Amino acid sequence: MVDKIKEFFIKGMEKLFDLDKHYFNEIIIEHTVIEDVIDFANANHPREFVAFFHGIIKNNKLIINSLVYNEFKSDEGSATPIFHFPDKSFYGSVHSHPTGSNRPSRADLHFFRKTGIVNAIIGNPYTKERMRFYDHEGNEINVKIR
Repeated sequence: MVDKIKEFFIKGMEKLFDLDKHYFNEIIIEHTVIEDVIDFANANHPREFVAFFHGIIKNNKLIINSLVYNEFKSDEGSATPIFHFPDKSFYGSVHSHPTGSNRPSRADLHFFRKTGIVNAIIGNPYTKERMRFYDHEGNEINVKIR
């Protein structure tokens, strides 16, 4: 009985402090999300754009299934969101680099630490092949596109 109470307490604390959202073994991003990123990047060029990944965890997989397009200020060198964070299904960020690089800058690394588990940069020309994914520390990660 004590073990069941302990397990219930631990699960409740994980939910309360949003720790349960980190339990997954694989990251999948829907191809429609990639298409939206490409469209937003092209629509905002030559300025950067920024949006946030929305998803769910199902069967130990983080599935990014849409974008949360937030109000932001931007120019050719940066995009700064005006934060209106969504609910607990917020899992990271994506932004464009009109200069073509898809590597994170120092400012990007600082931003990644604040924005979640999966972060992406798409470089100009804006194609699926020009998109790279990073963890919150700026390390490149593997993401499956389906």
